[in-house]
Amino acid sequence: MKKLIALLIALLLTLAIFAGCAKKAEQKTEEAPATTEQAAPAETTQADTTGGK
Repeated sequence: MKKLIALLIALLLTLAIFAGCAKKAEQKTEEAPATTEQAAPAETTQADTTGGK
């Protein structure tokens, strides 16, 4: 009887080790984009507004 209990405990400990080291499953949730702000337009220079002359 003691050998059976010792064997069961050893089996449970082995399973616990493998469960702790198992790779976690990836979550299949869609993530929102990190930034929701739109980029500001670049500043225009004097050359841009006069046609570059």
